[in-house]
Amino acid sequence: MPLEVRIERLAISDGTELPVPPTGVVAIVGPNNTGKSAALRETFAHLSAQPDNPERPRRVVRRVDIHKQATEDELREWLEAQCFAMTQRSTGERIYRRPQVGPVGWPQLLAEWNGYPTAFGPNLAQFFVSSGSAETRLTLVAGTAQWDPMNDSPSNPMQVLFASRDLEQRLSDVSVEAFGVPLTLARLAGSQINLHVGTAQHEPDIVPNEDYMHDLRNLPLVQEQGDGIRSFLGIMLTLVAASYPVVLVDEPEAFLHPPQARLLGRKLAAEATDRAQVIVATHSIDVLLGLLDAQGANVTIARMTRAGDINPVSVLRPDELRELWRDPLLRYSNVLDALFHRGVILCEGDTDARYYGAVLEASLAARGDPPHDLLITHVGGKARLASVVVALSAVSVPAAVIADLDLLREEERLRALVEALGGDWGDLRPDWQVVDAAVQGLARNPQIAYVREQVVAVLDNAARGSLAPNEADRIREAIRVEDGWTQAKRAGTQLIPQGNASDSCARLIERLRGLGLFIADVGEVERWEPGVPGRSSAWVKGVLEQELHASDATRARPFVLAVADFFE
Repeated sequence: MPLEVRIERLAISDGTELPVPPTGVVAIVGPNNTGKSAALRETFAHLSAQPDNPERPRRVVRRVDIHKQATEDELREWLEAQCFAMTQRSTGERIYRRPQVGPVGWPQLLAEWNGYPTAFGPNLAQFFVSSGSAETRLTLVAGTAQWDPMNDSPSNPMQVLFASRDLEQRLSDVSVEAFGVPLTLARLAGSQINLHVGTAQHEPDIVPNEDYMHDLRNLPLVQEQGDGIRSFLGIMLTLVAASYPVVLVDEPEAFLHPPQARLLGRKLAAEATDRAQVIVATHSIDVLLGLLDAQGANVTIARMTRAGDINPVSVLRPDELRELWRDPLLRYSNVLDALFHRGVILCEGDTDARYYGAVLEASLAARGDPPHDLLITHVGGKARLASVVVALSAVSVPAAVIADLDLLREEERLRALVEALGGDWGDLRPDWQVVDAAVQGLARNPQIAYVREQVVAVLDNAARGSLAPNEADRIREAIRVEDGWTQAKRAGTQLIPQGNASDSCARLIERLRGLGLFIADVGEVERWEPGVPGRSSAWVKGVLEQELHASDATRARPFVLAVADFFE
C-alpha cells in the first residue's frame, strides 16, 4: 500500500469542522481582513508542529486533523521517488532534498514520522506541503546557483528544472498559454542558472557553442520581467518541479491581470485533480471562476467572515456548487463577487444598480461614514431575485433587495422572494390582499364613446392617406387598457386609496424592509428624479451628469441609507 498523507479537516474558531476532500481544491474566500491568509499560515504551523507563539496566537484554525499511513519501507520508497536522494560519503547515511528544503537524513525524517501522531513534523511538513507567500513567489524565478550534479542533488525548483528538459517544456507551455511567450532555461557551464523569456534558435552542446550563447544574451531574463509574470511562474515552477500531497496557496492572484488569474485557477484545479489537496486563500473572483471552470475539478468553497475573535465559516460543497453553477446568471454575471463582500444589494436591472450605487456612495460620504463593502448588482429582472437570494444564502452571504412597487403585483413571485429572505408569507398575505384588491380596482378601461370620439378626431384631421407616427400614438393611447399596478408603478404609493388599503400598504412595506426587501415607494427608479427625461440608461446618465444623486435634497438618500443600515 503506498504512502497516504492528507488533511482530513480544519477546526475553525467558530466551531465549524471544515472537511478537506482527499483530492481537489478548497477555496477560502470572503471579505477583507477576515482571517483567510491567517488560516493558511496556522494550518502549516499545525502540520509542522510549531509551538504556539504567545505574541501571535493561532486564532483562526484551532486544530488540523490529518491522515498519515505508511510503513517504514513505504515512507522510504516515497522519499526515493519524490525527493532528490543521495548517500552521504562520510557516514553512508541516506539524505533527501526537496526544492528549498534539506538535506535531511533518513533517521531524522523517520523519527518525525513516528514521533508526531497529530502532525507531520518540522521537516516532513516541508516535504509534504508546498506553502509560500506572494512575496516568496517573486524570488523563485530569479537566477540560482549551479550545483555539482556528480556529488549533490538539486536544492531548489530552478535546479530541478535544469535537470529535466520535460519539466522545462511543461513550464514553457504554461507561459505560452498565460502570456504568449515561451521560456528557455540557460544550460551553460557557470555559476548561475537563469530562466529567459523567448526561444533560443540553437541547441546547447556539451561545450556551449557561440551561437547558443548569443541567443541567450539576446533573450530577456524572467527575473527582470513584471511582478505578474514572476508570481505566476513562481507558483507553476513549484508545482511543476515537485509533486506535493498538500499545496497551500495564499493570494494566487497577486500581481496578475484577470485573464491570467483565471488561467491560474484552472491550472491549480488541474494540478489537484486526483492527485493533491490544494487549499487556496483568495480575494479574486477570477481565480475562483478559473477553479470552477476546470473540467472535472473537485472544488469546495468556504466563505469566512469575522465576528470579534471568531471566524464564522459557511461551506458550499462540490455537489451543491455544481448545482448552482448550472445557473447561467451565476456563470456569466458578477453575482459571485458577493462572496468577497460583506453583503450584496440586488436590483432588478442595471439602471437600478447604477443609480442606487451612486446614491449610496454619495450618501455615506455626506454622512461622514467610510466607504461600504457591499456589492450592488442586478439579476436581470424580477423573476431571478428569489433564486439568487437562495444561491447566496447557501454560502451565508447577507442579501437585501431593492425593487419597484409593481413587485407586489404577483403573489407567487413575491411569496418566493419573501420565503427566500426567511420570511413567513402567511403573516404578510392579509395585508397584501387588501393592497392588491385596492390597486386592482384602479384599472382604467376606456369608454366606447370616448374611444370613438378620439379615433374619429384623428382620422378626420389626418392630412395624408396613412397615419403619421404621432397620430398612431394618439389612437393607441385612446384604446389602451391600463391596470392598477401599472398606474401605481408610475405614481407610487400615493396612488393607494386612503383608509385600510393605505394602512395595509404602509405596514406591508415596513415588514418587508425588516426582511431585507426594500420597495421603492415612489413606484420605480426613474420617479426618484422625475424631472430628468428618458428611461433606463438615458435617465441614469442624465442624473449622474447633473449630480442629482449627490444632492442633499434627493428623496432617495434616506431610502438607500436604510438599505445600507440593514446590514448593520
